[in-house]
Amino acid sequence: MTQSFTPEDVYLERVVSGLDVSAKNQVVCSVKGADREKDEYFSCLWLLSAMGEEPRQLTWGSSLDSGPRWSPDASQIAYLSNRNQGSSQVYLLPCNGGEPRQLTSLARGASDTRWSPTGDRLLVIGDVTVDPNQRQEGCVRDDGAKARAPDPDSPKLCWRLPYKLNGTGYILDTRSHLFVVDVNDGQTTQITSGDYEVRSAAWSPDGKKICISRTREKPNEYHCTDIWVLDVENDNVRRAERMSFDQANSSSPSWSPDGRWIVFTGSLNSGDPKCRLWLVDLETKEVKGLGSESLEVVPGDLCWTRSGDSVGFIQAREGVQSATLISVPEGQCKVIAKGNRHLDSLALGDGFVYTAEDPTSPQEVTGPIRWAGRWLRPPSKRPCRRHRLERLRGWRHAIHENSFKGRRRDWE
Repeated sequence: MTQSFTPEDVYLERVVSGLDVSAKNQVVCSVKGADREKDEYFSCLWLLSAMGEEPRQLTWGSSLDSGPRWSPDASQIAYLSNRNQGSSQVYLLPCNGGEPRQLTSLARGASDTRWSPTGDRLLVIGDVTVDPNQRQEGCVRDDGAKARAPDPDSPKLCWRLPYKLNGTGYILDTRSHLFVVDVNDGQTTQITSGDYEVRSAAWSPDGKKICISRTREKPNEYHCTDIWVLDVENDNVRRAERMSFDQANSSSPSWSPDGRWIVFTGSLNSGDPKCRLWLVDLETKEVKGLGSESLEVVPGDLCWTRSGDSVGFIQAREGVQSATLISVPEGQCKVIAKGNRHLDSLALGDGFVYTAEDPTSPQEVTGPIRWAGRWLRPPSKRPCRRHRLERLRGWRHAIHENSFKGRRRDWE
């Protein structure tokens, strides 16, 4: 017997995001839910095992814990949390047990973090306060880690477009910039400044360079983004080189394990929501399209295989989203996981790990799915999740206090 959905069912839903796979093939993710009594959202970190063990909750409470990242040696997890009732800061969680340690105290909070290859530093993107009264000159400051946000009720100077965003509000007194944080003592150094925003960043395999996606400073092009490479020494940028020129929007740069390539998503035309893959050859500085022009990439992380010969990403195709591998530099695609469902988040270790949902099933985490060697598929072309998982001998976890099984959709 089926039962209709009710408004109260929103408290049963759990949303999984931020998948990350360690060097030991352990999976960590963030799981978000709604608190009925407090009338607010919360999220916690969970650990998933590929050895058939039950999922294990790592953090507790009513805070928002998100963006978990494994350290290179898989000994600790860096993540973002507002557990001290303020802006999101970076915390470190030891995997052998113990309390999380707050690492940063950025005045405006942090929004993303990435480990250095040696595991002794973190790249952190955070908001900094600038002075709109001084126009571009007011954006060149390196004290963003300490400068407090201005009074939200004070008069606002609108000297250029855009001056506000939906869901954010007035933006001309704020820029997003890049910090390097020492893992041992939390020393924080701002390494970028200026009238632009850093949207994403990634270390080179040797830890000597950083590739970033950042907005432009030229008038009327503030909404466009480009890929830059920063030469870094002693947490100082010695040289910055722009790598992408023809693309109006460039994002999610990711460095190959051998340091030869940078792959990123982007579109040629300003405002075009459809993005494809692009490849930077760091030896020749040539930028070319990777794969077919019709290939549509869903915004998100681009994940290199550990061998460095392919990149995994979420592909939008025929109204659904699938997990796809593309060879580098050949650009040959292979769909790894598909079906009449949406794949939302993706991570790569020795195999694919992803989240998926469809109109009749809640979001689940599936993996690991191996693409090397013999690829096992159900004998029928019809989706058969149970059979597919059995043949792959993988695992699947549904992280829900209660599922929506047995409930029908009101529009049926």
